[in-house]
Amino acid sequence: MSISRISLMAALASLSLAAACSAPEPSVSVLDRLNAPYVEAQHQFHFGHGAGNLTSHERSKLNSFLQARALRSEDVLIITIPTSGDNKTDAARVQNVTAALALVPSRIQLSMQESFAKRPLERHQIGLIRVTRAKGIRVTCQAGVEDLGCANAINLAHMVHRPADILSPAPTARTAAR
Repeated sequence: MSISRISLMAALASLSLAAACSAPEPSVSVLDRLNAPYVEAQHQFHFGHGAGNLTSHERSKLNSFLQARALRSEDVLIITIPTSGDNKTDAARVQNVTAALALVPSRIQLSMQESFAKRPLERHQIGLIRVTRAKGIRVTCQAGVEDLGCANAINLAHMVHRPADILSPAPTARTAAR
């Protein structure tokens, strides 16, 4: 055998050994293994046609709904306010709902459809409050050596202090500026 043939065989053998020693990549990412199962309760509230304020009856129903849920700081409230077609009325609605939720310890996300219409987009002026509560963090893993990244996912799940952060992360300086 010639020296070039021996060196070629040695190079191929070292490459195959190096390939056998490389770390395999996990097929599922660590974040894809995490999920936060949650429970949700909903309540509808009504604004009068063209009204910017909730009636006292609607406000008391809203308060009793919120008190029955025993809200915590980890809960997330998602409020959809119906648009009236009038900017002043819409601003009053947002202010009225915000005032009704002033003492609620939960995270609040308000949303309202934006429209240039002169009339309301919805025929009935119905708003919706959704209360979501995370029930912990679940890690999806399969038993066996082939399931790489499972330990990382479990460790990450233990590091998350508030499971609600998976559903609705707290605003940061960057997201608050939007």
